[in-house]
Amino acid sequence: MPRKIEITTLSTAAGDEDICNDRRTCPGVHALNDRPDVYHLIGEAVTDPEELAAFAEYMGPGETLVTQPRTVIDTLRR
Repeated sequence: MPRKIEITTLSTAAGDEDICNDRRTCPGVHALNDRPDVYHLIGEAVTDPEELAAFAEYMGPGETLVTQPRTVIDTLRR
């Protein structure tokens, strides 16, 4: 039986015309009903070689560095 994945959006740039004007491509932080131990982030992949080199020691195999507008993260509950 396939998983029934339910997505809860915790924060998104959708609706913020200065950051994103297309709901389908907006940065965001999401949670899945059956994976409460992680958040899923939609962001822009970092391609700047200097930024990637600076973060290299913090990244392991299979990890990707992405950016998020600060407003997306800053709106999350603490």
